[in-house]
Amino acid sequence: MPERTTDSDHLITGPTPFRSIGGLTPETEMLTVSGPKRASAVSVGEPVYALNPDTGLLKQKPVASVETVRPQAPLVEITSLRADLRLEATHPIYFQTKTIDRPRTVQARHLDDRVYYRFLNDWRPLPGQRLGTVDLTDLTERYEARVHYDGHGNAFRARLPDGCEPCRGYGHTGYHFDSTTFKRHQATLERLGTHVEICSGPHSWGRPYRFDGDDFLALLGWYITEGSITPKNNRDSVAIKIAQEDPAGRERLHALFDRLGIDAAVSDRAFSFGSSVYADVLERLCGGSSTERHLPWFIWSLCQAQQQHLLDVLVAGDGDARGTYYTASRDLARDLLRLSAHIGRKPQYQVRKGNWRISTSSMRDGFRSDRNVRWLPPRGPVVRLTVEDYPAVLAGRNGNFQWVGVSRLA
Repeated sequence: MPERTTDSDHLITGPTPFRSIGGLTPETEMLTVSGPKRASAVSVGEPVYALNPDTGLLKQKPVASVETVRPQAPLVEITSLRADLRLEATHPIYFQTKTIDRPRTVQARHLDDRVYYRFLNDWRPLPGQRLGTVDLTDLTERYEARVHYDGHGNAFRARLPDGCEPCRGYGHTGYHFDSTTFKRHQATLERLGTHVEICSGPHSWGRPYRFDGDDFLALLGWYITEGSITPKNNRDSVAIKIAQEDPAGRERLHALFDRLGIDAAVSDRAFSFGSSVYADVLERLCGGSSTERHLPWFIWSLCQAQQQHLLDVLVAGDGDARGTYYTASRDLARDLLRLSAHIGRKPQYQVRKGNWRISTSSMRDGFRSDRNVRWLPPRGPVVRLTVEDYPAVLAGRNGNFQWVGVSRLA
């Protein structure tokens, strides 16, 4: 394939001063920390997903200015299977080719005929932390701790530190402690007791409260995609149900509940168990009804491997063989678009009758200037964005996103 010379009017490489201007049509969406947002609606100071093409590092960078102006030149349209862009002719397009590995830019008006351009397809986020052991008592205060012991109750109580008073007994084998007392003296109670579990009250089932991080993420994923919470009649508890009829999914759930230590009732269609404490945690982290679901707040600080792990569980529940995920929750859809960027995939979505279709597959895509590019007369204003430090943003129309340049750097 032919390679352009480094003409400073046409190409901008990493160390070259950023001098472009251009502009995006107002309906072009950008990926922000609150999901996709039209360029015309982005606010100054709002963080957007931005890329340093030279290092391949993804960060959230604030928008420094938003200008709406009449275009000074015709528009260039780029449309392909996963791209839909309308740009002022001087807007920078980041690209690679078969012979050019280092990302470069070309103004839209200088795209060569019959040249195949690769969009930027490789990047990485800042390193995240790995979620190790999860303690549910760090995530809710709506529980009691049930501490079992061997021997005589008076001997057990005599060993308790000052201020560590149980709120009730549990037969002749244990005591209940409220959440405040338990957290203050957790290490001591876990050392003195033979077994510790959490519950919602004196007549509820005791449940484990410590889990492996991957298993906890899997539980959240199955709840988000296939779970429901239903109050039990005349009982101080709720039923948590995870629907699953697929044999492979049922096998995964059997193994998961075994590792979690949760004794779930199993039917031909679902797995279920009762716990108002677990229900409180699930609803706090991931939402209540199916239209209110969202990803847990801490997912953005986790390592890429665990973010991918959660996505794999979600797709196993409400996805298809092509990696398309389906949801009626707008918040969850926005979160999944953001999650795609975190794991190195360009977001793509469609909305039909209130239902979102999110593509989670990876594709190394591009376009040909002789097939996918055409000129358009100016049709209204364009939006010029200035972003702090990083010169590329995820942007596009009709649910398609690609890395494109910004008008200015701050």
